[in-house]
Amino acid sequence: MSKLAALCLLSVVYGEARGEPEEGKQAVASVVLNRSRDSGKTICEVTKEKGQFRPSRPPKNFSFALRLNSPIEGATYFRNYPGKWGRLRFLGKIGGHYFYGK
Repeated sequence: MSKLAALCLLSVVYGEARGEPEEGKQAVASVVLNRSRDSGKTICEVTKEKGQFRPSRPPKNFSFALRLNSPIEGATYFRNYPGKWGRLRFLGKIGGHYFYGK
């Protein structure tokens, strides 16, 4: 992963999951990585899609360890409230986020 891709990913994790447990940060990062893989877009392209994420510039002391195994396999969407989401399948809840996939 390039330095730019890592910064794009980190900005989404910070913006969306900074108050979440480590497992929640991992799951949010996995959503971005899964979307990148599925769409063929770069990580930065995925993080900048209109209306999808709230990236925020992380402070220099913010970090998390990206793990290869996702805590919620196959997740491509998340939100902070429960309920059905069209044809998406509910995959699980971590912290304050509910994760969905196809």
